[in-house]
Amino acid sequence: MAINFEKPYIELIITTQQGREFTLINQDYGGDIVSYNFNKSVDAPYGSFSFQMPDKRGLASEYIDFRKTVRAMSLVEVKINGTYRTIGIIQGVRKTVEISGGKPIRLWNFNCVELGILFNTTRIWYDISTTALHIFQAGSPQLKYLNTQRINPNTITDKSIQNIVEQVFKQWFYEVYDQIGFIFADGSKLSEKIIVDRQYFAPDIFIKEILTLFHAYNYQGDVWGALQNFITRPFHEMWGTAGGKTVVLGDNDSAILEEGKYYLILRATPYDNNKIMQSSNLKNSVFNFENLNEISISDDVITSKDLGVSGEQMFSFYSLTYGGNNLPQNYKRMLVPPIYDLGALKRYGYVPFERQIKALSFTHSPELTAQNKGLNQQITEIMQKRIFEWFKFNDRFLTGSFTVKGNPLINEGMRLRYDYDLSGKIEDENELGEYYIQGFNESWVYGQSYTTQIQVIRGIPDNQKWQENWETFDAIESGQSPGISESEAQEQGLF
Repeated sequence: MAINFEKPYIELIITTQQGREFTLINQDYGGDIVSYNFNKSVDAPYGSFSFQMPDKRGLASEYIDFRKTVRAMSLVEVKINGTYRTIGIIQGVRKTVEISGGKPIRLWNFNCVELGILFNTTRIWYDISTTALHIFQAGSPQLKYLNTQRINPNTITDKSIQNIVEQVFKQWFYEVYDQIGFIFADGSKLSEKIIVDRQYFAPDIFIKEILTLFHAYNYQGDVWGALQNFITRPFHEMWGTAGGKTVVLGDNDSAILEEGKYYLILRATPYDNNKIMQSSNLKNSVFNFENLNEISISDDVITSKDLGVSGEQMFSFYSLTYGGNNLPQNYKRMLVPPIYDLGALKRYGYVPFERQIKALSFTHSPELTAQNKGLNQQITEIMQKRIFEWFKFNDRFLTGSFTVKGNPLINEGMRLRYDYDLSGKIEDENELGEYYIQGFNESWVYGQSYTTQIQVIRGIPDNQKWQENWETFDAIESGQSPGISESEAQEQGLF
């Protein structure tokens, strides 16, 4: 049976490059828009959205060539049922013609991206010989030269993750764009629209000591890639998101994001591992999963779901090696022995997780790196164990998607509660529980339903037997040890 979903009220507020502002609404309310789609996820600098409208507007059959009036880089803001959804720029406007029943159907197609696209299209590299940071804005078909900003990482005295990200962005991004006089269609500066500020970062990013393993020099690539180097995955999350909502940064700590602006968010990854790792001493988040903003759904609003377990990110071997261009001669690159997971070896065979950690040296001194060898070894061992703890249960969580009645209050990075419907019945009690919303895709087509597909990970059913089976299974396979040593693996003939 088809579900009669409420017709959304869609508003698109466009500011052209000439500064002209106008609003488009969907045909259900006498407007022009016939379709809309928005795709968004955590760990990405921006999402993408699109909309369509016929080539003649309203009853007057007014023809407007939008390729001339709404050019690329025009600002566009989206509201759904009065809820602020996002802000971005129009990348392109195209006209398509399809023949149906011998009659042409002509549509304007607007392809848009959120403002975070500038994180990706701005490319940088640091020249240590001249202490100059070169910045280019990617264009087509060639890169367009923006400016050269002389900056030295030695000037960054506070090496916490939050301060480094903030200072690098302000010195290597805002200043360069200000120097060339870059402004958006509404006349605002980059720093007025894209907000990178410590108040929108978690107050205490755990495992921040890993910065002593980060190599800051000789980076080449886009700004987003540079920022990614400052965080430790999978323990940190960093993504771009529009205002008009509240984002939880940690226990008793949240930030209110203003409409009309786009923010960089940095926090510890709040996956709820502790429900199935009660005996673990290595906590994987600095704030409680229960403190995240929550959205609840039930079978009353679900049209489809696809949930399962997967061994896609299961590893049986964990090894971190120490790298970088400034290592002293004869410096041992493997500071700690790898971890072997006996249970995973039996189930999946030899599947290695190997990562090279580059050395951080703001003085670029091999001697200092040698002096810190003991500390680096300790940090590497801690991180290697944390990575093991993080991935060891990946094949026990439910992962997949729910497609529900369209809801503009659903956002990436929230906690999803799958609960009973009003009748107290549910299809499968082993799916009832909590999930982490990694992303979503909302879509609407004129004459059809408005839906939101929610991508979820780390699903933990409430069913106690489900969790007991996990613990029993793991105890049988792996014993009480979090892993086995290299010598034990050799003795058992595992490689």
